[in-house]
Amino acid sequence: MNTQLLKILKKAGKIATTEQKKMTVDIKKDKSIVTNGDLAVSKFLETELKKLYPDHDVFSEENTETSPSSKKVIVIDPIDGTESYSRVQDSWSILVGFLYNNQIHGGIVYQPSKNLLYYGFKDQGAFKLDFKLNTKVKMEALNKSNSLGVCSPKDYGEQLFMKKLGFTNQEYSYSAALKIMQVAEGYADIYANFRKKCSIWDLIAPVAILNEAGGMIKYNPLIEYNFNKTHIDADFCCFGKTINEKDIF
Repeated sequence: MNTQLLKILKKAGKIATTEQKKMTVDIKKDKSIVTNGDLAVSKFLETELKKLYPDHDVFSEENTETSPSSKKVIVIDPIDGTESYSRVQDSWSILVGFLYNNQIHGGIVYQPSKNLLYYGFKDQGAFKLDFKLNTKVKMEALNKSNSLGVCSPKDYGEQLFMKKLGFTNQEYSYSAALKIMQVAEGYADIYANFRKKCSIWDLIAPVAILNEAGGMIKYNPLIEYNFNKTHIDADFCCFGKTINEKDIF
């Protein structure tokens, strides 16, 4: 992983945790919340990533006024899991994804509160860095212990879907990216999302890592990543190597 890119992510994490101590919360036009942390991290990442990758367009959840025109685009979610962040909980992360010719090329999911960073780039594998333990582990979407599904705590449809597939052992959280990481590192077998509340900045980075770990995402209906229509109006499932796609669909 690019050393300078890693430094930028760590600095963004420090900004997020600093801003979290002086929390302010506003409501956006789409009725979702935005905090001082979202805005500060977005501004920092937009500036620094453009310096590091001058031939890329940079597109952030908090700055969607101009659609990218380059074939190389960096897509940012400065705080994924803003609700958790605003409550000073752990289920939030910083997402940076790379799209080349509208195809997912790479992604980073950084969880500053736990000193964990996940990354994966096309044909280079997926890895988990634990800064506290100073370890680097290659990720493989293969659950070797128990059959586990993860989903949203408020969506009974997702929970029922997984029960029908035989996943009675379930865990719940609000962060889509972190749930995808559970599948990518082999902790969970499957993640179902039927809420239709995700946008492209929520999924590009974690899906890049999932792909490199040998997992898969399937949308229903099929979607394309579109900067003119950023909302993903589709159900989707992420699953690891132990799941047969035919068994689900």
